[in-house]
Amino acid sequence: MSKFSLQSPVIHMPNIRLKGISGPDYKGLLLAAWNWKNIDLDDSWYYFPEWADWDKIFQYVQKNLPKYVPDKFDCDNFAFYVSVMVAKEFGCNTCNVVEGYIDVNGVMKRHKWNVFFDGDSFYQLESQKYTPPNMIADLDDPGYVPDEIIAF
Repeated sequence: MSKFSLQSPVIHMPNIRLKGISGPDYKGLLLAAWNWKNIDLDDSWYYFPEWADWDKIFQYVQKNLPKYVPDKFDCDNFAFYVSVMVAKEFGCNTCNVVEGYIDVNGVMKRHKWNVFFDGDSFYQLESQKYTPPNMIADLDDPGYVPDEIIAF
């Protein structure tokens, strides 16, 4: 019999409250936000916290992200990882993945990032480096050109 006892570390989850919006209503808001013709949604209901709780969620997520590794764990991996982690840990399915282009020194390059909803507005997020200055609050930022949103 072992003399050692291994215990998992205590993880302090932020306390958040979620509100819900129907899939058709969420789809309408997404379409209007980016003036798109169609978006495929998989769920009947979408759940979101208020703005202050998103900050708690992303601070928690940031503490649990792997390190950035070019071509192995980069923007696409971060975007999907954050979206899945938010859904898994908080039951919130309104942190979605966006695929499109980003302006890098005047050259448009393929990129993936996140978009999230707080009940009033959508915000873009560079998930691999969450700090408020790195959050893009304006969906019309010309440096980001979305092609597709993946809401699951």
